Amino acid sequence: MRNVLYQMARTMVAVNPEMKELYQYLKTRPNNPLKKKQALVVISKKIVTVIYGLVKKQTEYKAELVLGEFRKNQMKQAA
Repeated sequence: MRNVLYQMARTMVAVNPEMKELYQYLKTRPNNPLKKKQALVVISKKIVTVIYGLVKKQTEYKAELVLGEFRKNQMKQAA
């Protein structure tokens, strides 16, 4: 199961702009930057959370809702 999530995270970082932006932020943030694999673990958790939310609420994927306001503000400040 771990390998599947890891591969899914790598794919999402490659094709999804929101996940790619989050991945880059996690690797380069000024306070406690993560290593590549650590950042992919965070992305894996984010993917599972998004999928669970979509299934639970029975809604469509909306890119603007993937990153919350708090995370968006963090990423803006780091840039």
